Amino acid sequence: MITSLQYRLSLWIAVLIVAVSVVAGIFSFWLAFDEAHELQDEQLRQVAALMDVNDLLPMPVSHDRAINHYPDARVFIFQLGTHTDVNHAEVQMVGLLNDLADGIQTVSDRKNEWRVVIRTLPNGDRIAVGQRTAMRDEIARDGALRTVLPLIGLVPLLILLTGFVIRHTLKPVMRLSKDLDEKGDGNLIPLSGDGIPQEILPFVASINRLLVRLTLSMAQQRRFVADAAHELRSPISALTLQAENIERADMSIEARQRLLPLKAGLVRARSLVEQLLSLARHQANQTTDVEIVEFDMIVREVIKELYLLAEAKHIDLGIEREEPIWLRGGAFDFLTLIRNALDNAIRYTPVNGKVDVSFFVEGNRMVFRAEDSGPGIPEDELLRVFDPFYRIVTSGETGTGLGLSIVSVIATRLNGIVTLSNINNAGRSGLRFQYSQSLAK
Repeated sequence: MITSLQYRLSLWIAVLIVAVSVVAGIFSFWLAFDEAHELQDEQLRQVAALMDVNDLLPMPVSHDRAINHYPDARVFIFQLGTHTDVNHAEVQMVGLLNDLADGIQTVSDRKNEWRVVIRTLPNGDRIAVGQRTAMRDEIARDGALRTVLPLIGLVPLLILLTGFVIRHTLKPVMRLSKDLDEKGDGNLIPLSGDGIPQEILPFVASINRLLVRLTLSMAQQRRFVADAAHELRSPISALTLQAENIERADMSIEARQRLLPLKAGLVRARSLVEQLLSLARHQANQTTDVEIVEFDMIVREVIKELYLLAEAKHIDLGIEREEPIWLRGGAFDFLTLIRNALDNAIRYTPVNGKVDVSFFVEGNRMVFRAEDSGPGIPEDELLRVFDPFYRIVTSGETGTGLGLSIVSVIATRLNGIVTLSNINNAGRSGLRFQYSQSLAK
């Protein structure tokens, strides 16, 4: 079922326009047709009256008896009361007319139907001025059609104009819908009611109240995450320190082996707390300290920082393409974004794999790209990995599921675009991470 209000309005109004136009056309055609007959009757009366005004004698019925008033109309004048010099058909016609009283009437012979005016002249002679009804109907029909044709031609134009008016009227609603679609979780500013039709304003007010509730709810959630992470940070650090102290103490081999999973768990917990704090920090800070940043230097710094992690897995981490790039934004934001992107690439790339980094200018935008030789991500999960705590079960890697969520939050704040796509060409497979942003002006 079509749910578009614009389409339904346009369709129903078009149906009504066509229906009303058909009724109006039929009514106009009938009126014009009837009016044309009345006009033709009046013409017959005027021709008959001319015989009195100008004291004209009626033309003989057998010779040139047609008076051509119009190219498409033939008016005949019959002199009644005489059958001189007429053929059999004319005698029969005159005989029919002799029996009629004065006035306008419709008569029929064997071949035609006639509309005639019977008049008695001052000298006592009688005449009949007549016209075939077939000719009259043809003339009336042509005139009526010429009356209706402009109406028929204007119907499509009226439908198009109606559709244009409906689209123009609903444009504020479409703009409102676009504004809602473009809002992210970091942009919950109430919608403006400027230019919105009065009937839609209550709906806008309801949406704004919902946005306020969402803002409060998300603020509470972020405060909870930040507070919880902050409160967990100290005890986890203390437990990590105690584990290191225990490791330095004399203990059996069995006890030392049992200590290793404890240390690994504490490391994962500490990493999770740090990621939670980073996510809460970036979510809470909706503005960026704007500065002109040397982006290529930040990328090199992050690669140096993660080089040991890549070397531990014998991963070839290097720059494939580079260009000097200056961007407008926050250095810490760019540093966090690149670190999380490359950390994910290294973490999910198998041993002896490869991670290629590129950053270059394309048009008026910067493109940062990291391509790995890992297993990639199932197509139906490419978008879900940006959700907090979402992890691919089959990856076999430990992680917090927050790295790409932080990247998404930073990209939104910087007005950048981040995408993930699988690589499957030229005999190579893996995952491509790409971030693009407008260049600094």
